[in-house]
Amino acid sequence: MEYLNVCIVFIWFFLGLVKAKSVDHTGTQFIVAFFRDLDLTKLDAIIVTASVEDVNNTMEITHNEIKMSYELKPGYAEQISFKKEFKHMKIPFPVFQIETTHPVSMTAFVDGPVSAASYLVFPKDIAGTEFRMIPYCNTSDSGLCVCSIVTLQKNTMVHITNDNHGNISVHTPKHAVAERIINYMSLPQSKIHFNIEEAYGLASLESFDDFTGLQLQTNYPVLVYCGGTKHAATMSMEQIPPVAYFGKFFYTFPIAYNAMSPSKLRFVSHYNCTSIETLSSKFVLNGGEYREIATNKVIASQLKSDKPIAIMQIFSGAKPNDRYHQNQEGLLYLPPIDSYVSSVNIPRRKKTDESMTILAMFVGLITRVCYSFQSFSGSIHNPRTMLSNGIITEKDDDGLLIRLSRDCDCKNCRNGHTFGGYLLRRNNIGNEDSFSSIGFTFTSEENDTLKYLSESCRKKHDETHEVTPAPEEQTSYIDEPSTIPITKPRDQGTTSQSILSKDDLQVPTSSQSHGDIDSRSNPTSISVGTTVSQCAECSCHQETKPKYTVTTEKDLDEKIREIKEELTIKKADLSSYRRMKTSADDSRVSAKGIGFVGVIILCSVASFIFVMDFPTLAHQTVVLWRNTFGRSVRAVRGCLRGEP
Repeated sequence: MEYLNVCIVFIWFFLGLVKAKSVDHTGTQFIVAFFRDLDLTKLDAIIVTASVEDVNNTMEITHNEIKMSYELKPGYAEQISFKKEFKHMKIPFPVFQIETTHPVSMTAFVDGPVSAASYLVFPKDIAGTEFRMIPYCNTSDSGLCVCSIVTLQKNTMVHITNDNHGNISVHTPKHAVAERIINYMSLPQSKIHFNIEEAYGLASLESFDDFTGLQLQTNYPVLVYCGGTKHAATMSMEQIPPVAYFGKFFYTFPIAYNAMSPSKLRFVSHYNCTSIETLSSKFVLNGGEYREIATNKVIASQLKSDKPIAIMQIFSGAKPNDRYHQNQEGLLYLPPIDSYVSSVNIPRRKKTDESMTILAMFVGLITRVCYSFQSFSGSIHNPRTMLSNGIITEKDDDGLLIRLSRDCDCKNCRNGHTFGGYLLRRNNIGNEDSFSSIGFTFTSEENDTLKYLSESCRKKHDETHEVTPAPEEQTSYIDEPSTIPITKPRDQGTTSQSILSKDDLQVPTSSQSHGDIDSRSNPTSISVGTTVSQCAECSCHQETKPKYTVTTEKDLDEKIREIKEELTIKKADLSSYRRMKTSADDSRVSAKGIGFVGVIILCSVASFIFVMDFPTLAHQTVVLWRNTFGRSVRAVRGCLRGEP
């Protein structure tokens, strides 16, 4: 009996370990990647890293065959510029392997004259085999949505399920020399798969359509980085965790309304029939769908769902009293509550030139914390300060660390002794922003997902009622979402749920079939969105007279012949045949000039040959005429004289 009890305890302990796998954002092995065709002559790619422990640390960076080593001191941040290290190169597929002797935290930056982006780098252990793509791009302003996939093993097979996510081009290292060649194309309502042969290879998904919700599955773990570009400049970038790390309970990040671009929340569902609730609305999403809600709340508000989802907080558009908004974009992955951290070291950047603008940093916090400028040796540059949840502003140019930790004596704080937060940093020029999270604790329930599988919940007469407070004047502060959420409908759910209902095959016949009414044109205090499938009545059950009536075998052969004649199309009538026989018109001046020169050369050669051989041709023509005409005359004369 004792052995049985011991076995039961061991089994429960093992199941607990399998069910919830937890790791934080620090580690010793990282993969830093940037978007394809990183031009270090125009942009600068930077990583800022700091040791977690009070020990000397060694870091090694590998790219292709190039290796670089650095020494990290406790209490100080190490800032590495790839533009300086790689001498203004252009890197087609920028992937960097980083290893350290002791745990570190790491943030990556892309800085340019008109753009800035950053993201918290996850350890290599956070790789997964199933993802939902979450890029962001301003499609109305020539923005390009991009997601980069980085492999960890050779011969990684990638499967993409494109339900209704637009036309997506796929670029792989297979044609690294011919950078503009598209290796594969993913079209709506299709599935494609391709193989990446080398380890630490990068495949890029690019589209002028926002393909948020696109499902990606692989046979080996990969890492995914999503964001957007504009005119070859990186506007936003964030590392996307696998589906196994999605969550159900969230708080929005607080924002500095006057210092940041307008904020909106993007909810992305992986499972069918996911119910999501905010302070002002409740809605349902199927697998692969997403919805956006504009919000200007300066304090954290609670969000929840009945199944794991991903939420992005997006900053885009003109700041208050700011006319320059063309490049103001930021992407921030919202951590679930169970992914909060208990303490974190924030590395501050270094000014590379004293003439540079003073760099600023905003730290947005959820729940109360205390912080100080503290090194691991124990010296404190400033007194420890208690902060409620909100925004703090600090300089970001001396290379020291800010240590944030939860106040253990706080009795009115949420979530025990953990907190969430993000960083907003100005770029070197001081006119662009980049967002990144301060830290994560990744808790996975990848072996407990069967209970979330279900059929599509889009019914024929479903109605969704949403209550939205009336927006105030545009110049005033808006405490609640100012617009009704915008839904991007997807036709099918996730591929892991193979059961499809009849309702999944319904096709809406009008643009209002999914019924989200935008209140921006006529603001009211209550807006109701109705989801009704308006399908025409099916006439397939009506009795009609058959076109062909067959009574005998002879009639059958005759009808088959008639049907074949009706279905037969002449090859010459096909547009493809006509195109094959017709040269395509090229209206370019250079093409016309080359063609004109070619015609002149051909005519000149033919004329030269004709002129050179003209005397011989004339003589031979006379000889031929004489022989032919003379023989004919002699034959006629012979006949007239009676000669044989």
